Amino acid sequence: MKKIILLVLIMAMIFTENNYVSALVMTPYRQQVNADEFVCGATFVLENRADYAAWLNRELSRAKNTYHLNTITVYGLESYDPAYRSALFDLLNKLDIKIVVRIEGYDKTFAFSKDDVGKIIKRHEDLIRFTCKKENRGTVLYYALNMPIDDPVVQANLGGVNSDLSKDRQKTYAEELIRRMREITAAEGNSGAKLYLSVFYGWDDSFEIPSYVSAHADGYFINNYAYPAGKKLPSVSEGAENVFNLASLKGTMDRFLKDYPNKPNLVVECGFHTLEYNKGVWPDQTAGLVLDRAAKEAAMKGTVDFYRRNYPFVRGIMYFGYNLFKEEGKPLTVLDWAMQYPAQNGEEAEQAAESENDIVSDKTASQGESVRLSKGQSIFFDKCKMAQQLVLTYKADVKVEIELKSGDRSKGKVVLPATSTYRGYGIPLILAENSELEIKCNAGELLLDKIALNDRLEAEWAQLVGDAKVVDSQGASGCKMVTGLAGAGNKLCFSGVRGGNKMEICYISPKGSELHLILNGEEYKVNLPASKNMREADLSLALPDESSIEIYENQPGDLKLDYLRLNGTPAVKKKDSANREIAGVNNGGHSYLAIKILLPVFAAIVAAIVTMITKLLKRQSAKEKNERN
Repeated sequence: MKKIILLVLIMAMIFTENNYVSALVMTPYRQQVNADEFVCGATFVLENRADYAAWLNRELSRAKNTYHLNTITVYGLESYDPAYRSALFDLLNKLDIKIVVRIEGYDKTFAFSKDDVGKIIKRHEDLIRFTCKKENRGTVLYYALNMPIDDPVVQANLGGVNSDLSKDRQKTYAEELIRRMREITAAEGNSGAKLYLSVFYGWDDSFEIPSYVSAHADGYFINNYAYPAGKKLPSVSEGAENVFNLASLKGTMDRFLKDYPNKPNLVVECGFHTLEYNKGVWPDQTAGLVLDRAAKEAAMKGTVDFYRRNYPFVRGIMYFGYNLFKEEGKPLTVLDWAMQYPAQNGEEAEQAAESENDIVSDKTASQGESVRLSKGQSIFFDKCKMAQQLVLTYKADVKVEIELKSGDRSKGKVVLPATSTYRGYGIPLILAENSELEIKCNAGELLLDKIALNDRLEAEWAQLVGDAKVVDSQGASGCKMVTGLAGAGNKLCFSGVRGGNKMEICYISPKGSELHLILNGEEYKVNLPASKNMREADLSLALPDESSIEIYENQPGDLKLDYLRLNGTPAVKKKDSANREIAGVNNGGHSYLAIKILLPVFAAIVAAIVTMITKLLKRQSAKEKNERN
């Protein structure tokens, strides 16, 4: 991380640095500026959801205040209903964020004809009228008019992308599209609408594209993605100038200047994804490929610096994209183009901050930064993975009450103890795949460093009673285990856990252990087989959601617990036990819970029983035969 911070300091600065900028927030843009000064843009993926107005407000605020976007573009905006579009434009106007309206589309007969212009206009007519309204036109930075030359079907309709017919048709299509767009926007009272045409020389710069100067566009936007220079992707430690291929970017810009020597307004569309995200497997799509997230961060900022330093007529960047993970290539592979990543293990809180003003520089935090949450403030983590446990790393001068929410549903309130240094605190949490997590501060104030979402209940984050303690263990899932569980006064406790019909227990017990398992106050005994190495045992049970679990063992007390994991369908919660608390509930019952050890052991036990029964039957048969004789 020191290398990233050093890179930011030594690279040529494109803006004066008046604000504190987090080194961990992945954005190409160093600080907020007005879109008239420089376009700090990104593709923004809209979500159709019941609470879309609240989601838009939160995400657009975060995009501006933390990631420094002043402009967004949206694919398929024409397909959204009027209410959604109105909510979007109202918020953009309120937040002073501009939008680039994309006019694009084609069918299998598309061939850059005047009829195709008519089809495109008709398809977007409602959107054009909406965006030309007096209250909306000031929010539109420009209309991006696409030239779909990269589609193989379009190319085939014209005898190839580089054919004379293709070149001639492109020019006349561009001229007609600009003329018709000026006509319809002026008719709607928006005679000042800015129209930009797309320029694309192909992913490998092999397209022989004509100049569109005769169309008299107000500007252009160009796809220019850096390709890896070789099969070895450099890391940040090898120098900022090496993490992405500057030569490939320069080659495309040289071609543009040859076709447009007057240096018209230009916005560059680009993006980066990582080899790290796909665990080192090279994807089919290598445009924008870099080594890891550190290299991606450096490449983002380095790209902006490159254009600002060398091409003053470039009026901005449209990054692909703010919240975009997209399947591409053959075979289809999900690529991490996004600035903002879903919450996983060890997610830094500052990446989810709604405003950079909430980010605090603190050298004792894991990466030198944390997020301040005061009473009434929330932090949101989107597209979280399925979880059974949340671990917060925080510090607070006094105890703090937080509330966990997912969507409109409260997941419970938790009182965090005061701590003068950053500490971890584990909370059982039922969270579905791709769900949203809100952490709201109800009372007090805390500095949140990071969160982790576990798909199991790590024992070290349980409530420990008596002599129960956490010990280091390199073989454990979190390199920690819990021991000291001998006797009813020494136990491990969880409350509010996920339900299921199976429980995995991962443990070490050289002498074997008789485990006491208290589920919602009902006590069971489980005999765990001896194992000097890490071992998983499967228990069959019927546990509803929001249950409590307590665990202790009888002597000799050599048990070490790594984690519990609940699987399967939760049971229906019994009405008479709905309000049971963990503490003080013990009905004294000692039922036995069936344990499925390992298939070979289980099979051996069954085989032994079958053999015994067979022998008994043979003896009985022999006895009866003797009696008959």
